[in-house]
Amino acid sequence: MNPQSDDVLKKINEQIVKVAIKEEEELSQAFRKGIFFMPELALAYAAGKAIAKALAATYPNESVAWTREERIGPDGPSDLIISGVGWRKLVIEFKVSQGDSDYLADIAKLKRLDPAKYIRVFCALCDVKESDLPIDARIQAVERDSSVKRIGDLTAFRTKHLAYVGNIYCVLGVWAILLT
Repeated sequence: MNPQSDDVLKKINEQIVKVAIKEEEELSQAFRKGIFFMPELALAYAAGKAIAKALAATYPNESVAWTREERIGPDGPSDLIISGVGWRKLVIEFKVSQGDSDYLADIAKLKRLDPAKYIRVFCALCDVKESDLPIDARIQAVERDSSVKRIGDLTAFRTKHLAYVGNIYCVLGVWAILLT
């Protein structure tokens, strides 16, 4: 298995999007809350479980394992790590509703990991006012970095946020850190 392949990266993106939309629906229906009510580590846990299950189903001869909040580099724990027999570990950092400096700091953290050992992925869920759609400054800051490549399209859906009144959207993006 080669998780750097576009198919595997697309599968990762699909699973993160599915988890986010499912959580949005459940939080909205049951509690009148939105995806931004979900803590970042809860998202990492739910996405990790979904990604690991999807990879295990796709590659039944691989031994897929996952963990969260594991320190693998010099910069503190990583949100999600998925490993399998015969391929590099997949490391995903998540950011939920924070500023572009936080996003860029996580990307820099991922860049410091050895690309020979790790496939590095960054995921952001941005709280975006309707007037700022389709893309806001945080996503533009991420995409100005030539060492990242977006996996699939941005996903946007209407949500609720305790800090805002009015129409708020979640814009979700997933990026691979390119080999450097």
